[in-house]
Amino acid sequence: MHKVIVLDDLAQEGLDLLAAAEGVEFEVRTGLKGDDLRDALNAFDGAT
Repeated sequence: MHKVIVLDDLAQEGLDLLAAAEGVEFEVRTGLKGDDLRDALNAFDGAT
């Protein structure tokens, strides 16, 4: 399972595509900065 973090506002259509993708789980976390952003990036396989 690939874990993706969504860091910026993404249209609902984009979120729907991520939700429909097999083997992908995602979490939306906007507004992260500094240590919080670094920690989040280390916890996920990819970011958008």
